[in-house]
Amino acid sequence: MVQLIDTRFVNESVDLLALAGRYTELHKKANTGGGEYSGRCPFCGGTDRFSVQPYSHIWMCRNCTPKWQDAIAFGRRLWPDASFEQVCKNLNGGELQPGALKNAGDHTPDDPANRATPPYTAPDLEWQAKARELVDEYADRLWSGEGEWALAYLRHRGLTHETIRHFRLGYRPTPRGISIPCFEGGNLWYVKFRQLNSAGAKYICLPGSKPAALYNADAIISGCGALAVEGEFDTMLA
Repeated sequence: MVQLIDTRFVNESVDLLALAGRYTELHKKANTGGGEYSGRCPFCGGTDRFSVQPYSHIWMCRNCTPKWQDAIAFGRRLWPDASFEQVCKNLNGGELQPGALKNAGDHTPDDPANRATPPYTAPDLEWQAKARELVDEYADRLWSGEGEWALAYLRHRGLTHETIRHFRLGYRPTPRGISIPCFEGGNLWYVKFRQLNSAGAKYICLPGSKPAALYNADAIISGCGALAVEGEFDTMLA
């Protein structure tokens, strides 16, 4: 029986404030999201750029990671050479806690997983785990010598290196294209490719993607104005 990692269980079982507190000193600065704590970023060293909302199980650095991330993303920054499964184990003290694993397809009739799937839900956890690995692989390729010409294409489109890293763009060599992942609420909803071949569709999605999410939705601030544009590149340029 195939077992899947329940990423929501893993994220919610981590005391993110305590975890981050091992690597930096944090002080409460706001009551946002049940309380927000800030301090020096443990990754880039930026002063007062790093924030944690422990009640919501999210963090970000306004300098090197200017988008809310979950505990697993924090672990991937701490242990960049570890596999996705090992990162989840590290976050749980070296072993996955009971409840962190579930059997694929092993549901009782009353299990919510057997009920009709709502139209606007993120892809399943197994797809997200595999797609995240591809997103990381493509991002690494973009910043290698292999992706230099693709990086030049993005700069020609008007994107800065900071913007390219922020949106975690990447380079897929076969078929050639720019990978554009869409994260929202800690979930990876889709990976779109801007095809760079002369023939065929300009944009395609990674199979299993659910392009129902609003791109860059996590940047929307309640009570503030928002700019709606047509596509991902328009969003990044704006």
